[in-house]
Amino acid sequence: MAQGFNQLVSALQRRYDYHSARAVALEALQVAGLEKSSSYEPKQWAKLLKATAETGDDLDGVWTALGDAPKGVKLKVETPAEPATPAAEEPKAAPAKTKKKTATRKGKS
Repeated sequence: MAQGFNQLVSALQRRYDYHSARAVALEALQVAGLEKSSSYEPKQWAKLLKATAETGDDLDGVWTALGDAPKGVKLKVETPAEPATPAAEEPKAAPAKTKKKTATRKGKS
């Protein structure tokens, strides 16, 4: 999948608010010497990721969202939290069986 400016901004929104994500992405473009594009060549993308790492901080979630990280940065894989297991419930006692009362009809004689 080709990565572009919009994908970078979307990933940055995991870390920053709407406007800050765009500001960090634009600053990274300037540092990398690139223009906005819907798709970057692999070398350009690597350069943009490196510039993003220089302009932003605490970007592990961003790298995870992109599925890529700058060279030398280990990509952390997010593992979903294990669902809490409910406490073992005590088996419910079966309701006591009661004799069913049947109504008898008295017939007329």
